[in-house]
Amino acid sequence: MNILFHPHQQYVFLGMLVAGIIAGIVFDAFSVKRMFLGAGYIACFIDDVLFSFIACVIFAAGTFVTNSGVIRWYGVLSFALGFTLYKLTVSRAVTGFFRLILRFIKKCLRALLRAVVVICEPFAAIVRALARYVSKAAAPVKNVLYEKIVLYKIFKSYKNMHRTGKW
Repeated sequence: MNILFHPHQQYVFLGMLVAGIIAGIVFDAFSVKRMFLGAGYIACFIDDVLFSFIACVIFAAGTFVTNSGVIRWYGVLSFALGFTLYKLTVSRAVTGFFRLILRFIKKCLRALLRAVVVICEPFAAIVRALARYVSKAAAPVKNVLYEKIVLYKIFKSYKNMHRTGKW
């Protein structure tokens, strides 16, 4: 009788149900990530492959924890049932919670960026003034170098024309 049923099948069923719920939460996390960051075809494909891999790892971990690595039909069924029940019941609430957290993080990062801009603005003014001073001071050197480069090119082309005989 142990071929079809495990002596502690209710624990296996509940454990795999929880594993299915965890897979649903991971699925929603990927979904919210796509909403906030956007995704092209390649990024979407990579996300799907990554989710599939993570879901397989969750399933394997649940199987090893609850049933010593033996896959039973009711374990697979309860994993799928846990995922489906999660998606039909609390998925919207969890997705809203993830969105709330991401909005909060986004606002914190914007505030941090504004603070950095405010702190760095005086230094930027100093750097701009130094750049203007250096560019004015380097202008005569630039003109001399430019003239030498032009003269070198003219001399080299004259030398090549003289060597090849093409005037």
